[in-house]
Amino acid sequence: MAKLFDESFFAEMRRLQREMDRLFSQFMQGHPLLPGPQAPGKAPYRMPVADLVETESGYVASIELPGVAKKDIELSVTPQQIVVRVDTKVERSTGDKEKGTFQHSAVSRQFYRAFPLPKLVIPEKTKAELRDGMLRVEVPKSAKAGGFRVDIE
Repeated sequence: MAKLFDESFFAEMRRLQREMDRLFSQFMQGHPLLPGPQAPGKAPYRMPVADLVETESGYVASIELPGVAKKDIELSVTPQQIVVRVDTKVERSTGDKEKGTFQHSAVSRQFYRAFPLPKLVIPEKTKAELRDGMLRVEVPKSAKAGGFRVDIE
């Protein structure tokens, strides 16, 4: 029997769904009835553009973090998920107070993204690299299945 749809059709539909979810989450961000994702005890965060790909040996997460320094990124990996938090604050002062031409500005940027993983991973072997505003996180799959078969007596 011939297949009605091949795998590329479903892969494209999943990609389209992720893109629509991303667009709507950015559009509704900050709306009082539809707050963005929240980290525990924090105000709503911006959700950065990201992609999670399963490879034969693990998972690769790519997260866009333009203008963010390595020291401002908090990356945590558990056997079930990858979590990325960024909290930056930049303060600038210009002018001369004595002449009355003083200006002070402060900008705060916050990002949060959590990736639940369908299979267990080995957090200790995680590799992460930040290059040109793109954070790449590679996590190998665990050999443990996470569960086991139980024989019923």
